[in-house]
Amino acid sequence: MSICREKRNGKVYLAEYKSVRQGKNVKHVFVRYLGVEGEDGQPVKKPKRTLDKVKRSITLRSGDIQVMWKLVKELGFIESIDQMCCGEREISGMSPGKLLSIWAVNRVLEPEACVNLPEWVQTTELPSLSGLVDEQLTDDSFLSALDFICYHDADTNRTIDHSNLIDEMLYQKWRSKNKIPNALPETVAYDMTSMLTFGTKCTLAENGVNKDHVNTKQVNLGLLVSKYDQFPIAHFVYRGSRKDSTTIPNLLAHLAASSIQPGTMVWDRGNATKNHIETAEKAGWRVICGLAKTRTDVKKIIEDTNVEQNPQNYVKKSKAGALYAKRVQVNLFGKEMSAVVYMNMNKRSSEIDSRNDALTSIEQELIQLEQKGHDYSEAKLHEEIKKITRGWSDYISVQVKRNPSGPRLEWGLLDHEIETASKSDGKYLLYSTDQNLSAREVVQAYLQKDHIEKVFRTMKTRNKLEPLRHTLENRVRAIIFVNVLAFRLIAVLQHRLCLIEKQETAWDSLEDLLKDLSRVERMEVNQSNNKQTWFLNVTKNVKETMKSMGWEGIFNDRDSSG
Repeated sequence: MSICREKRNGKVYLAEYKSVRQGKNVKHVFVRYLGVEGEDGQPVKKPKRTLDKVKRSITLRSGDIQVMWKLVKELGFIESIDQMCCGEREISGMSPGKLLSIWAVNRVLEPEACVNLPEWVQTTELPSLSGLVDEQLTDDSFLSALDFICYHDADTNRTIDHSNLIDEMLYQKWRSKNKIPNALPETVAYDMTSMLTFGTKCTLAENGVNKDHVNTKQVNLGLLVSKYDQFPIAHFVYRGSRKDSTTIPNLLAHLAASSIQPGTMVWDRGNATKNHIETAEKAGWRVICGLAKTRTDVKKIIEDTNVEQNPQNYVKKSKAGALYAKRVQVNLFGKEMSAVVYMNMNKRSSEIDSRNDALTSIEQELIQLEQKGHDYSEAKLHEEIKKITRGWSDYISVQVKRNPSGPRLEWGLLDHEIETASKSDGKYLLYSTDQNLSAREVVQAYLQKDHIEKVFRTMKTRNKLEPLRHTLENRVRAIIFVNVLAFRLIAVLQHRLCLIEKQETAWDSLEDLLKDLSRVERMEVNQSNNKQTWFLNVTKNVKETMKSMGWEGIFNDRDSSG
């Protein structure tokens, strides 16, 4: 080996070469670069950087995990589940409360990983936060935890389900610490959705028509949600063939037996019957609901009410269009009262345009039929006419008349029927037992029930609740409970962001925050025998949001040697 010296820009650089014989010749081959020559003729040693002195551990997913686990603790998931299922408020080590809370966090953050849940958990901070070790986090452990929530009692041949009791316990804990402003009573929305299932052996799985009018094997989920903060109050699991309106008596019975104070309940028009409304009123609840246009009295009220487009009737403008509403005195359910007729201008224009377009197309098709139908029998002509006018026969009259040259069609639009239909276009009738509310307030309260649709979409898409893959009834009920548990975490975080941003909703901000949090990782390092915890990828937005939520410093680097 030999050292070569090369002078450049006033410095001497050292490199090591070795001699290699190639035939009769000797060749010098570069081995390595040694660095700049010091005063002693030796290479100058580079000072070690901080990272060179650090012994690093693997990094773990931390940001969104820590935030979710803080909410788990704040909402009392673990102790509520353990107390109701095991009779203990706190269990050291593995418990159904801890396992199902971990599963709920997974459903919020990475539901696709549920098939490899134990492996996913080990890439996060959840084991250290929950106090569980890898050997306790197995597929069997998670599935067994479901059986604490709901199980089949062989002695009594009954299904024991703790879901509703845990729901009420969690709601009371949340509302006791998070009051509705001005001490107002709850305004709640109730609705039901269908969930596809692959569990053909599940006794809950039945053929039923879903929102898309497709007949399929499904299970139904009823959900009662607070309008104020979208916090789930109660949930109910029904057979797939169960209709929405038949679940209202069960809902009212549940509310009567619970400690929830009566307020205002908002239903969809499919649930509005005289008996349901009277039962709710007797229990102290005020009801706001839509009434179906298929009812003769409702249709007549809508047709006879002219909702003028003036400032007095204006409600609001949204993506769905401008809304106008008017109170009217009517006779409904056998009594005189005032109701509200509201009109959606975009919907009205769309319905008018759709009808006009359809009737124009029908006239063109009838002209073509007359030209090609000379040899058709009368029965054949009537059959073709029925196909052409399907769904619109109330607005056009078509007759078949014979003459020497063949059949001739005569048709005309029924102007009176078209004019009558236009009186109902884009208009709807709302019933409110609270006669003190203005027309604007009734419409706003009714339309705000749509937030429950957002809940269903979130549970089905983000949380991957659908399709249900469990086959036993008790497992189906329990996994739905876990998904409702998961949505509580989303609802609370979204509500906190609403308060910070002073907006009614903050779904976009929620997604942005969760994306930023998912990049935050925790790493344990040893630096000069000093153990430290470092948090990587913490953005300014994350720091500011955590501070606004009262969690300032949650991701600050810290000494962990003690």
